[in-house]
Amino acid sequence: PVYIPSLPASKLRAACSTPDTIYFDHARGAYDPNPFTVLVRVRNQSVTTARGVNVSCVVGPGLALADGELQTKPTIPSVLATGEEGEASFAVYALRRDSTEERWIRFFGRANNAPEVVCSAATVVQGAPRTAVLSLPENVLIGYEEKIPLPVSIDNTAGKDITSFDIRLEFDPAVVGFVDAFNAGTLSAQWVNMRWQDAGEGLVDISASSSVPLQGSGPLLYVTFEGRYAGEEDAFSVMRTPLLFRRAELAGGRVKTTTIDGMITTTGVCIVPLRGGSALLQNRPNPFNPVTHIPFVIARPEHVTVKIYDRLGRLVSTPVDETLTAGRHVVTFDASALPSGVYYYQLQTANATFTRPMILAR
Repeated sequence: PVYIPSLPASKLRAACSTPDTIYFDHARGAYDPNPFTVLVRVRNQSVTTARGVNVSCVVGPGLALADGELQTKPTIPSVLATGEEGEASFAVYALRRDSTEERWIRFFGRANNAPEVVCSAATVVQGAPRTAVLSLPENVLIGYEEKIPLPVSIDNTAGKDITSFDIRLEFDPAVVGFVDAFNAGTLSAQWVNMRWQDAGEGLVDISASSSVPLQGSGPLLYVTFEGRYAGEEDAFSVMRTPLLFRRAELAGGRVKTTTIDGMITTTGVCIVPLRGGSALLQNRPNPFNPVTHIPFVIARPEHVTVKIYDRLGRLVSTPVDETLTAGRHVVTFDASALPSGVYYYQLQTANATFTRPMILAR
């Protein structure tokens, strides 16, 4: 008989890499990039050729393989001589979560004639809580028996899956009366089931839902109020009422909501209101870390810009550069990439420029 000694098993070594950090793009409402690519390299460290080399990718909580991605695939090349490397890549999705966290991926390398090797890698995925800002106009002037529709505005809704709202507003019924609510020409214009009802003296409930999520920013709906204060004792007097959010629920409570209340001033029968022009209002919160909301009003439909400058006058961001409708708008500014300090935000219209300071305090 002829004795043929068996060949020793191959010995593999695996090394893997993932992006250090995956950031959330609030303007798009999605992670960028998403999916992202992870890479694993397998090296043959033995004197025996490794054959049928393949890698399996197992993702941890908060991650998912991209649609159509194989969990196990051969390396390229899949036959490795001594000292040679093969590699495989996988497309992985980051799932949206509220908190920033480290998320793990584990790789298993194998060959027909080699034991399994394992390597792990982690990437930090930025938290992206679903938040939205609802706001009402802060400086509204209504004459006696005058009816004015007021926008209930919402900031950027991208990626937030907002398919319903349930709002309760409170006002002084001696000053103004609620007339109706409508959504024509708003972000929710395609939602056909909007309804409102009296909820008690000085209270109104408004709700709507749809299978189609909101897209964009701007008016969510309009509420029409009528001036009731006549100034019986002094026809030249005025009276004010806060316009308050008493409930503001979006997407069944899955979206955390911040509200900015409004204010209505009504005039006696002998005063004719004069309308104001554009205005830049104070950001909220201020100081902030790292997100703040900048409200502004434009008097007519026109192209406007909102720009952010540092204390040396260097432009650091342009969150608005577009044509907007007349009325009140709110832009959300994320300063995650900026150091603490004083910054200036500037509203520029065709006829005026407004500038205010704000403080980023980490």
